[in-house]
Amino acid sequence: MRYAIIDIGTNTIRMMIADKSSSSFKVLSKDLLMVRLGEGIRDGVITDAAIACALDALIKFKEKANL
Repeated sequence: MRYAIIDIGTNTIRMMIADKSSSSFKVLSKDLLMVRLGEGIRDGVITDAAIACALDALIKFKEKANL
């Protein structure tokens, strides 16, 4: 079975894709995109530009995970 794991952080979004056999995982790919979600935060609110960048990254990762 194949798995995709996504980690959303303040500066980057990472994705790892792995296949699981009966006893272990085999990593197929690791990707990282800079999104800077924390840049320009005011009163705990993420900027529209940062959200758009993060959404673009997640769309790219979804496309790769679906291959």
